[in-house]
Amino acid sequence: MEDRFYFVSPSSSVQQSLSEDQDGEDGDEWDADEIANIPEPPDGGFGWVIVAASFLCNLILDGIAYTFGIFFMEFVRYYEVPKGKVAWVGSLLSGFYLSVG
Repeated sequence: MEDRFYFVSPSSSVQQSLSEDQDGEDGDEWDADEIANIPEPPDGGFGWVIVAASFLCNLILDGIAYTFGIFFMEFVRYYEVPKGKVAWVGSLLSGFYLSVG
């Protein structure tokens, strides 16, 4: 096999912008127009509502899946079925949660 190396050079607009930045300007000075055009981040706290809701969803769904073993023997006694059939329910529950994401 023949090794081939490809070199990519920046486009002319990138080269022009690089040369403008290296003309002695620090780049730390901002014009008033540039500062005025910077969008302000939304303020309202709705992002924290999403974080809290996601946390509660994960807490409830993972709690159901991880505590199935606590109720395992109670399900066996209540429904009077073999342990293998009840174990399938827990396995399908965990598998469904993991496959859905």
